[in-house]
Amino acid sequence: MAFLVRKPLLVGGMGLSLLLLGWQSFHTQILDAGQWLFWGTAGLGFFAWKWKRRSPNQIVSPVVPLTREIVENAIADSKGMLEHLAAEVPEQDITELSQKLTLLSKEFDRQTLQIGITGGKGTGKSTLSNLLTQKFPEESLSWRETESLLVAENGEKSIADLKDFDITLFLITGDLTNSEWEFLQSLNRSHHRLLLLFNKQDQYLPEERLEIFQKVQQQVSSILDKSSIFSISVAPKPLKVRKHQADGTIEEYLEETKVNLEPLSQHLFALVNQEKENLILGTIWRQAQQIKQTAKDQLNQARRDRTLPVIEQYQWLSAGTALVNPVASLDLLATAAINGQMVLDLSAIYQQKFSFSQAQTVAVEMGELIVKLGLVELTTQSLGSLLKTNAVTYLAGGAIQGISAAYLTRVAGLSLIEYFQAQEVSIQANEGLNLERLGQALQQVFAQTQRLSLLQDFAKNAIAHLSNSTKKTVETMVV
Repeated sequence: MAFLVRKPLLVGGMGLSLLLLGWQSFHTQILDAGQWLFWGTAGLGFFAWKWKRRSPNQIVSPVVPLTREIVENAIADSKGMLEHLAAEVPEQDITELSQKLTLLSKEFDRQTLQIGITGGKGTGKSTLSNLLTQKFPEESLSWRETESLLVAENGEKSIADLKDFDITLFLITGDLTNSEWEFLQSLNRSHHRLLLLFNKQDQYLPEERLEIFQKVQQQVSSILDKSSIFSISVAPKPLKVRKHQADGTIEEYLEETKVNLEPLSQHLFALVNQEKENLILGTIWRQAQQIKQTAKDQLNQARRDRTLPVIEQYQWLSAGTALVNPVASLDLLATAAINGQMVLDLSAIYQQKFSFSQAQTVAVEMGELIVKLGLVELTTQSLGSLLKTNAVTYLAGGAIQGISAAYLTRVAGLSLIEYFQAQEVSIQANEGLNLERLGQALQQVFAQTQRLSLLQDFAKNAIAHLSNSTKKTVETMVV
């Protein structure tokens, strides 16, 4: 068929697989030993990969300070993304995004600053907002309290909601949790001006307060200097006082304690008066990035819609090939050829500009990652247990291999989508493949598609497809 004639990488690889089929029939014993070695190596590779993933890099890279030139370049990049979206997906309405981008150029001269107050539930956001509003009644300052971060289901969405704040006050009431620390790092990478506030310190003994405060200072020292971390009390509880009288009796009473906001207030006053321009630059940069990301998401969705039918075409081709080649090593050879051609087609849609040899290299590297992660064995086991309920299919020796090959080809294709979507819209392939990011995409997609309901639906569709079109698939490959 014309589909295969125009794909020399696919035809050549599958042809070589078929030619080697006869030769391999004389080396069964060697293959058996080789498969033991293959799975042993796969197991070692899998554990090595997992061990590497268990040792995360704790070093926080410094954030490059923003300049007006950097921010203007960000606006230009967003404009370029909108133009790319309009050219590739002309039916997409970009009017609203274009209007937002036009308004950004006027933000450099903005005089009003917006200050956000955020943190977990019960950290004192509302009380602090009321106190600061009274202390800074200037019309040039706008105060806004966010919803509690701990009830937000999507951390990325919460960060996006803070993009319009020129200054962000982040409240905690004790030791910094891992989720709070990760959130602070994300804000720092997005050029947020952060002030970290340890509130409700009156709930602790004096030595405990100092210990917690110093621990927090040390933990965030890579992203915040000490001048940006404060101990505050916005609603301190009355202090119980015991006074010994001259006659030996003890008098107990509650003494009101003062709100502790003065150091924070002075720092805010200095920021507002001395660093207004830099604060606004950070906000404009984030807003430009948000417009760019929204346009990129719309472009990626349009590309994904075009890509999914291509992946489905190759997954059934992999299934048909596995039925013809009952030897596992030949399945891997043919699958590499199929995946190589699929890489070419998907990279063309995502404008990654891979050559034939580069696409083949990517397919081989993906195959190695799939083996290292143990996905081949896990897939065979999962689908094998499901197919046992279908006696006819289970007794057909090549059915499990065929359906497993189709499933792994689909996982590979979906992983490539995730990988390409994380890249710039159009890059040169010679920048190289990031195996770590691709491995992360493989693990993510595999975990998502391993849900029982999804596997059952895939197996059911695969059985129906193989039953109806195996003969046509084989004829297509021969042609």
